[in-house]
Amino acid sequence: MIAANSPSALAAKTATTTIPIVFTTGDDPVNRLVASLSRPTGNVTGVTFFGGALVAKQLELLHELIPQATVISVLVNPNFPGTTFQLRDMQEAARTLGHPMHVLNAREVSRCIGSHGDNSFSLLGLQQ
Repeated sequence: MIAANSPSALAAKTATTTIPIVFTTGDDPVNRLVASLSRPTGNVTGVTFFGGALVAKQLELLHELIPQATVISVLVNPNFPGTTFQLRDMQEAARTLGHPMHVLNAREVSRCIGSHGDNSFSLLGLQQ
């Protein structure tokens, strides 16, 4: 069985322990879908595009590219299952760099549009 995301993989895992399940996900599958990425055990295995381990490097690169930046802002979808894990890693990385981090929740495109007619990315500078 192929599961295209975490919710479908979790449903499949709940439904069977004998049919092999291969998933793809953008969030961290460890402890939710598999025991570990290197040895998943059971009938569930797959691939993740989870970037939690890369967040610190991404923020370091951002700091190198824009050293005068003092605040880190991130636009997230709070309905995405991996948001909690990714935010935890981002906040830790931002603390390590000594920068405060602002989180902007965007559930839908219309909520990203500000009263200035700009998108949330261009409004980030107004929040400092």
